[in-house]
Amino acid sequence: MKQCFNFAFAHKTNFKLATLPLRQCGFTLVELIITMIVAAILVSVGLPSFTEFIRTNRTSNAAQQMQTAIMTARAASVSRGARVSIAAIEAGSPAVESWSNGWRVFVDTNSNGIADANEVVLLRQEAWATLAADSDYFFATNAVVPAGRILGVPSYVNGRPLTMAGALGAYSFTVALTDKATGGTSQTVASVKHWRLNCVAVTGRARMLKFGDPGTTTSSTCPANG
Repeated sequence: MKQCFNFAFAHKTNFKLATLPLRQCGFTLVELIITMIVAAILVSVGLPSFTEFIRTNRTSNAAQQMQTAIMTARAASVSRGARVSIAAIEAGSPAVESWSNGWRVFVDTNSNGIADANEVVLLRQEAWATLAADSDYFFATNAVVPAGRILGVPSYVNGRPLTMAGALGAYSFTVALTDKATGGTSQTVASVKHWRLNCVAVTGRARMLKFGDPGTTTSSTCPANG
């Protein structure tokens, strides 16, 4: 350990440099080891909480995008007096529809659940950069599947959800991280707790539920009261 002059002491006392008291500066090996141990403990305690925060934030952000689509479709169906639908976007070669590719909210003039070229697109959600790359996200809806499609399409008329046949029909929409994205092994099932469930009642009333909310037991089943 080197010794160094105490210049602060010299300034206050007007002592000559040669007569200044010496002090130790720097850290001892023991002090460095203790500091490293404390730092390691803090990291080990804080890292899991930070990881959990990131996962929750990602889930919430994705779910909010879908919630925006639902609210836009409902409001537009009232203001326009027309059927408004939400459909997954097709992408790839051959083209495959997937919620991971993003989705469109559009005026479904012919009620076929497809955003045809002559129909007005009100909102388009592009895929996040990570969606197709690592399949971190899981999407699922129990809305009715139109003929010739593979995924359900939520639709609204006058603010109320309808099936493709035109009858009132409640539905749910799950947005989640995959099991693998939260430390598991499967990219095809939702995380046990990192999910949001949009429940739309036949009245058009919509609410978003999450893991731990009263009456909510799974990421795909809405409570009996909607």
